Amino acid sequence: DDSKPVVTIVRGVPKDRVALWNRTTDFFLVSYGTLLKDYRRVLDIDFELVVYDECHRLVNSRTKTWKLAKHIKTQHKLGLSATPIPNGYHDWFGIADWLVPGILGKNFFSFRNWYCSTHSYFKTQIVGYQHVDELLSKVSMFSHRVKKEDVLLDLPPLTEEIISFDLSDEEQDIYNEMKREMYVELEAGEITATNALVKLLRLKQIT
Repeated sequence: DDSKPVVTIVRGVPKDRVALWNRTTDFFLVSYGTLLKDYRRVLDIDFELVVYDECHRLVNSRTKTWKLAKHIKTQHKLGLSATPIPNGYHDWFGIADWLVPGILGKNFFSFRNWYCSTHSYFKTQIVGYQHVDELLSKVSMFSHRVKKEDVLLDLPPLTEEIISFDLSDEEQDIYNEMKREMYVELEAGEITATNALVKLLRLKQIT
């Protein structure tokens, strides 16, 4: 059958989303935020496959997003992410326990006790790792890493869209004040690379 699959994008006000969830479809496409809002409906569905894009958002097993992902009924799970595990090996637990429950320990505390070294006084502070070969061996059972250079030719061309707009007087004042702060710190030689990036982010947020 060469017919295209039916994809339902779940968005809009609650009334619209109720109708969308009730559709007969091949795929639901939904944001993390909407998923949390509609969790009661989601938990009533028996999925064949759940794909989590940006699955590095599941590293923290204490978040509502992780807890919902853990309880969604599905036969198969797949997580995709272009973001490496950022902080350390301990961030593997959330993703691993979502994909293969129990593979790295029955909970985060047992995982930490076996694979992590903690501060002698602040027991919740991770200062190092142990049994790393065992940890990586288990991680390799459910993960597959693809380097960017391996798939570069398969990626579509970059698409950019530039939208021009005018700030209100109040918004422009806030924007200009942030710019002045940056100039002052640059001239004084006090700004660091990290601080510069933060301020550029602030300018972006203001717009």
